[in-house]
Parts: sequence; structure tokens; C-alpha cells
Amino acid sequence: MFKGDAVERVEATTFREGLLQACRVLDAHKEEVNALNVFPVPDGDTGTNMSLTMQSAAEAVSKAPEDIEAMAKALGNGSLMGARGNSGVILSQLCRGLAQSLKGKEVILLSDIAEALESARAKAYKAVMQPTEGTILTIARAMSGFAVQNQHEYSDIVAFLKDILCHANHVLQQTPDMLAELKEAGVVDAGGQGLIYLLCGFVEHLSGEDLHSLLEQSKTQSPQVETTSQGRVQALKTEKAFFVSFQIENIERDRMLRHLEHYGVLESIKETQNGFFVEAYTDAPVKLITSQDKRGDLKEIHVLSTREHALRQSEQKESPNKTPEPVHQGKALSRYGFVAVCMGEGFCSLFRDMMVNEIVSGGQTMNPSTKDLLDAVERVPAETVFILPNNKNIILAAEQVHELTEKNVVVIPTRSMPEGIMALFNFDDTADAKSNERRMTTSLEEILTGQVTYAVRDSEVNGVSVKTGDRIGLLNGEIVLTDAQDEVLVERLIEAYQKPEHTLITIYVGHDADADKAQKLSDTLALRWPDCEVECIHGGQPVYSYIFSME
Repeated sequence: MFKGDAVERVEATTFREGLLQACRVLDAHKEEVNALNVFPVPDGDTGTNMSLTMQSAAEAVSKAPEDIEAMAKALGNGSLMGARGNSGVILSQLCRGLAQSLKGKEVILLSDIAEALESARAKAYKAVMQPTEGTILTIARAMSGFAVQNQHEYSDIVAFLKDILCHANHVLQQTPDMLAELKEAGVVDAGGQGLIYLLCGFVEHLSGEDLHSLLEQSKTQSPQVETTSQGRVQALKTEKAFFVSFQIENIERDRMLRHLEHYGVLESIKETQNGFFVEAYTDAPVKLITSQDKRGDLKEIHVLSTREHALRQSEQKESPNKTPEPVHQGKALSRYGFVAVCMGEGFCSLFRDMMVNEIVSGGQTMNPSTKDLLDAVERVPAETVFILPNNKNIILAAEQVHELTEKNVVVIPTRSMPEGIMALFNFDDTADAKSNERRMTTSLEEILTGQVTYAVRDSEVNGVSVKTGDRIGLLNGEIVLTDAQDEVLVERLIEAYQKPEHTLITIYVGHDADADKAQKLSDTLALRWPDCEVECIHGGQPVYSYIFSME
């Protein structure tokens, strides 16, 4: 592509190089994206997780045949297998939705772009149980919304994509008004910024331009599009809440359309042997159907939300997932097995002692990919495999595994290693999988987990102001205290949150903690809370000098 050329189609070679350039641009800006993280603890930062996810996708795309469909499929599969952290999993779902819409395409036309972006948005929103606005999902929605509403106003793909990019970047600047924690930290959403850089890289390859100045300009100015009558009709469709389809007989076409337009916007009409097959968008499906039923004979009525209709359209194009070959062919499988994510030789030893089959190295600073978890599941010689993510940023990646294997996979939403241990204590090998899932998940309500670490950036969270390097205390993942000494933080956290029903306090000593100070802390806690049993165990975990639980 050369600057100034009107682009009416994207060929396979250009598509591949555009995707690879998108990955390079994101990787070049990953530290900038990392710096937008509002939480100041050392963790698997958003930019790093998104970049690693796309590196896996780029490797798959590089090996794919010179074919749009094959490359898109490689993009979806590669990103899913490499997905790390919540941002990486959501990004993989965007890639998979994009891939679904490109099935059967030999080239990409301008008319395909809005469908691809909407398919990506729908797939990602479906993957998240409670979508939060002000995140990467909002930016994906901004891209698809602008594309669907304005696609008929463009003839040049590059101009279209530039304006989609500018609109989405303009919306990104508004994310602090959507999420209080972003406003408090004075930053835009990190995942959304990463998605902007991905699209920017793709468009830069198509245009041959450096779009830095365009991004700066679009922060304060959204593109203005003069909408034609065709564009206005398309916008009306996307604004309606429901999609309706029906067959109708014994009615004149003009009469049927006249009454349909009172309650909806026509999508398509086809003649059948005795009448018409009609598709329309509406906010009042009952009124529309009743109006038609009074004037003709209705058959085969279907009503979906507009969002569900878009999702079903994209899913109809999705090829069945290829299931990896089981590792244990020919061997008898146990009824149950376990995969746990953990770090620290002490914790790993504890999980192995509790009959965990596979340990996946990872945690706060390095989130394992979906493929890492899938490979571990396949190595477990069991029909049902329980996954203990032991970190809130790994749960979503773990939940993707079930559709990639023939095994029954159950994810217990453990947010810390002590929660994983608690879940295992409540496992019953005589019960069925569903009962164990309920028992293990419910048991997590009986434990509080505290952590002591250091701040990697200045921030103010939950009213607690922290500076880089400060020692900070967390309870169930939330920053609640700061202090100069780690041992004092542990004691203060227990003092503030210990409940009368707690009978056991367990201290897991980190890799960098002083053993003598740890023992002294344990003795102090035993004296202060004589009704509680206090255990001091070597966890060996990095980053956190102390992890403790109260149960």
C-alpha cells in the first residue's frame, strides 16, 4: 500500500503484514500501557499480557497459509492459546469474533469491516459475565458502533479505519468518567489503550503513514461524518433492541410494509411460495407482530435481542473447535484430578502433598496462558479436572479451557493460594463433580487472605495514598494499609479484620522475608490471639514477603 492510494480491498498478504505490524506497535508501547495500570502492586501488567497474547497470535498467523480465512482462524486460535490475564483473554475473544466473521472470505472489502468489528465486540461481551464500561470492552464497542453506523458513507478502507481509530481514541479519553478508579488515578483504561495501538499498527501498514499526530488530534476531536439516507437507515437498525423474523401469507406486500414501518425498520424481504419471509429491527416486537397478525397469516415467528442476533450470525460461521488429542490414550483415567497455579517452592510442595497432579508456575507477576493451563489439564490422567487459578487475573483464562478439551473441566474461582488450599480441604472424592464444585466454591467464603508487598507506582486506591516503594497490606486483593515494617502490617491487618469465628491463622513466609522476624511475628500473634491456632509455614513465594489466611 502506498500513501494516497484509495484502498477498496485488503488482500491476504496485506492482511498478514497488517496484523504483524499491529502486534509490533502494541509491543513497542507495552510499557506505556503498563504505566496506566491503576493498581500499584507488582503484577502481570496489562500491556505485557496483551503483548504476550498477540505474540502467540502473530506466531500462528506467520505460519498460516496465504489465505484470509486461514490467517483469521490462526489469529483466533493463537490469541486464545496465548491469552494471559483478563485483558489477554478479552483480547483473544475479540480476535476470535473477528475470525468468525471472516470465514469464507478471499479478500476483505469495506463492507466486511463493520461486520468483523461487531462480531468481535459481541464475542468479547459474551465472554465476560458482568461487562464493565470504561474498559477495553467500551473501546471495542466504540469501534463497532462507529463502523456499523457509518460504513455506507465511505469508499476507502483506509479513510474508514482512520475514522474508526479516531472515534475510539476519543472515547478512550472519556473512560475516566466511566470508572471512578481511573478518574482517581488520572489515567485512561490500559486495555483500551492497548486496543487502540493494535488498530493503529494495522492502519499504519495499510496507509504507509505514521499516525501519532492523528491519535493526538483525536483525543479532543471525534471525526464528523455526514450521514446519507442509507447511513441513517443502518443507524436506525442498530439502535433497535430486537431483531424479528417471520413468514406471512395472504397479505399484499405494500400493505404489509406500510404497517411494519410503524413499529420497526425493514432488514430484508423475500418472496415465498405463498407470501413473504421478513426480517426487521424493532423496539416493540409484540406490537409489530400483532399488527401483522391482524392483516395476514403469520408463521414461524422468531424474536432475538439485536445483540444476540449479531452474535448468532457470527457463530454460524465458526468452525467446530478441534480438540487436542488426549495425552493418556489407552490408559485408564481416574475420576478426578487437579491443576493448580502457584509460585514458591513451599506452596508448590503443599499443593503436591494435597494430591494436585499438575502445578502451573505463575501468579501475580506472570499470568500463565490458556495454552499453559490446557496442556496441564491434558497431562492429568482424569476424566474431570479441577483448575485452581489462585489469582483473580487468571480465572478468566482458566474458564476458556473447557471448550478446548474433551475432559470435563471445573474452574474453582480461587483468588489466592490459601483459597486454593481451602478449596482442596473441602473436596470430597465420593461426591459428584457438581457437588464438589459447590462445596469448594462455598468454602471460599470462610477464609480471608492477607498479603504484604511493595508499591511499584504512586497511586491512591480506596482512599489509601501510596508512593513507589511503600510497604502495603492487602486484604482479599484490596489495598487497606501501609506501614514501614512488613511484620507490623501483618499484625495490623489481623487486628483490623480478625473475627471471633476465626480459629486458625496461617502465615506463609515469602522468599525474601527474614526467618527470625517471621518466627517472632508468629510468636507475637499466638500471644495476642490465644484462642486461635497460629501456624508459620515456608511459602517461598516471590513479591509477597508474607501471605496469611484467617479461617
